[in-house]
Amino acid sequence: MKKLLFTVMLSMSAQAKQQVPDWVDICGQFASLGEGIMYARQSGRAMQEMIEIVSKTGGSKSDNDLSSDLIKITIAAYEKPRHDSEEAQQRSIPEFKNKLFLDCAKQISKDI
Repeated sequence: MKKLLFTVMLSMSAQAKQQVPDWVDICGQFASLGEGIMYARQSGRAMQEMIEIVSKTGGSKSDNDLSSDLIKITIAAYEKPRHDSEEAQQRSIPEFKNKLFLDCAKQISKDI
């Protein structure tokens, strides 16, 4: 019985993965980039250093758009407080990631 249930769940998971809209992946990538930026912020990395790092993605127009988006994400991360306790720091990172995903999903859903 457990094997059958596992097989059904695996099958449903594979079907669901095939039906995931492209925007989920796009928003997930932006949210993951934001997670890394917030991790750096909570680790005490200087904002100027992070802006310099994310600004180096230039080149083509799409790269410049990406760089601009990453600068906006960096600013948003540094608008949040740097927490003293490791527990609060670790909580703030996924919260920021989820907020970025939510904002991206809202923006894209307007265009659908």
